[in-house]
Amino acid sequence: MSLAVLEEHVNGLEKVLCDLSPDLLSASDAEAFVKAFSRGEKLCASGRTLLARLIADAKALARSAGITEGEAAQSVAASRTAADQPEFEEALRSGALSGDQANAVAKGAKADPDALEGLLETARTKSVTQLRDEAR
Repeated sequence: MSLAVLEEHVNGLEKVLCDLSPDLLSASDAEAFVKAFSRGEKLCASGRTLLARLIADAKALARSAGITEGEAAQSVAASRTAADQPEFEEALRSGALSGDQANAVAKGAKADPDALEGLLETARTKSVTQLRDEAR
């Protein structure tokens, strides 16, 4: 994987945002854009999560990512869980999980590794609140 490829895609996203005219879109077009942006957001959060264990310092990660230190610490923990749980790592790589979902799944899987499959199913089918409750 090349950083240049990633930067090219980020630059493309920046162009889409510069050209975006929300008031000219229909509700159905706006919904399609929201779905696409949400998928991109999940993929970006997953990429950050997968790399977080290499940074490890929550303060440094928080500064570079523009997130709280608590969120950064959760990302580092989720990254370490992904390293030990291939099914979880695959869910991250596919863009199936938001940052909040990834953190909840990682927390639950750390407490009970046998719960991972059920947590991933909950993440696919239920709300983040329900996932957090199940992960406890």
